[in-house]
Amino acid sequence: LALSLMASAALMIRSLQAQLAIEPGFDAGNVMVGRVMLLGDEYDTSARLRFASAVTENLVRDPAVAGVAITTDAPLGGFASASILRLPERPDDGVRYYRHIVSPEYFQLLGIDILEGRGFTSTDREEAPPVVVVSEAFAQRLFPAGDAVGRTILFSAADTLRIVGIAENVRQRDLTTSLFDPGEDPDVYFAFAQLPRGSFDIVVRGDRALIPAERLQAAVRAADRSIPLFQVESLQTALDAQTANARFGSMLLAALGVLALLLAAVGLYGVMAFLVQTRRREIAVRMALGAAPDNVVRMVFGQAMLVVAGGALAGVVIALVAGRLSAGLLYGVAPADPVSLAGVTAALLGAASLAALIPAWRAV
Repeated sequence: LALSLMASAALMIRSLQAQLAIEPGFDAGNVMVGRVMLLGDEYDTSARLRFASAVTENLVRDPAVAGVAITTDAPLGGFASASILRLPERPDDGVRYYRHIVSPEYFQLLGIDILEGRGFTSTDREEAPPVVVVSEAFAQRLFPAGDAVGRTILFSAADTLRIVGIAENVRQRDLTTSLFDPGEDPDVYFAFAQLPRGSFDIVVRGDRALIPAERLQAAVRAADRSIPLFQVESLQTALDAQTANARFGSMLLAALGVLALLLAAVGLYGVMAFLVQTRRREIAVRMALGAAPDNVVRMVFGQAMLVVAGGALAGVVIALVAGRLSAGLLYGVAPADPVSLAGVTAALLGAASLAALIPAWRAV
């Protein structure tokens, strides 16, 4: 039982390490995010753009602010919407994608690299030809020949969009979904000035520290006192929340595993001490007849390790079954991970050896 608990803890810890090693595709340092929702008939397309511009200007005047961007859904915010795009040469073959509407500053502010082409600029406005930036996964899926930049895609039967750039993949919805998985929908970015929405996130990067939520709220109120700012949190908090369950599970199972190991070692010591005590006459006779102390130690120790080996074998079997049952909680590690099993087995055998050696030495 100690070995199975320790193996489960080792699997969770290795899974957590794999999650922490994931590159999310964005820089969350000193980034604060707050959401607004513009309600009412007065907030038409032009009014939305004016409001977003006013809030941005209010924030950039603060010397502690390094940059401001607008997006309909910040990474890991849970607001991404899915839609369908089509290629002109295959108008009946729709491709499902996730839509993100962002301002020109978005990619640079979050450290998202533009791999080919360009990002959005101030010239990508409502009167300009509509353009999009696609993710690397989108480009590879629809244009495997590598000619995505400059190609045209269908937004609707009458509207076309031109691809002007390819952005690196971002872990937009969660941290562990593979963005190159054929079953996962890729991401497409639209220019906020060409497709403004009434509900969006204000993304602010501080120069040396997080910008306080009160500063964001003041900037919004200065633009319109009737508009509330809600769901304000740092991007790092959202990123940390992705591994919160794994961290808690790892700590809990590790604590239980260590406790089980200590109980197993103490229990083994107690059992072996009792057995040696009941065999004191036999051991004395053996030594009186010429048995060497080393031979007696090896005899007692060997009997103890036979018991430990049997328990370890049963523990490995239980650990394999438990690993399969918990496979859905693991990331980047196999349920029957040989490194985890070998490590905890060695730890258990080491603790058991120390627990058995003391009674064996006392016997002589």
